[in-house]
Amino acid sequence: MDTRNVIAAISLSAAVIILYGLFFAPPSPDPKQVTNNDQNKNNLQLNEAPKIEQNIENNKISRSEAINKVERILFENENIRGSISLEGSLIDDLIFKKYTETLDSDENVVLLNPKESENGYYIETGWAINNKDIKVPNSNTKWEVVGNKLLTPKNPIKLVWNNEQNITFEKEISIDDKFLFTVNQKNYE
Repeated sequence: MDTRNVIAAISLSAAVIILYGLFFAPPSPDPKQVTNNDQNKNNLQLNEAPKIEQNIENNKISRSEAINKVERILFENENIRGSISLEGSLIDDLIFKKYTETLDSDENVVLLNPKESENGYYIETGWAINNKDIKVPNSNTKWEVVGNKLLTPKNPIKLVWNNEQNITFEKEISIDDKFLFTVNQKNYE
């Protein structure tokens, strides 16, 4: 008896769904119209998304030349040491103090390298904006240090740049005892 009731319930449910689809369901949209709407939506999204436009140079120089090429802020804690480039405020020089490249080596592991070097690998933070009339900092921006010029776990550094449109951009970079960097960014008029 239970089997007949289950089959009847399934049949009745299927009939209700089919009848609803035939008489009450909204008509399906025209495929041409859907394609046009998708293209318009994609174009709108492309126009609204902020863009980071930069020219990348391919001239590779040695790591030490790249580090000495620009003014830098030194940092160190118990596990790492390195420097931050004031050109673009890139964290691009980071060496592990307690790890060597091989077991028998005295050369420490290098994690980050300046972008101009052969194995350029760096951390970059910044701003992106839709308005092309407002100048924002990029990887070529020359930042100024306010106050402390050595980054340690007890001494964060503050970098400032003014875009000549009366907008000041500020980065505060700190480091903990082990490894973690923190970058707080803000801008104001």
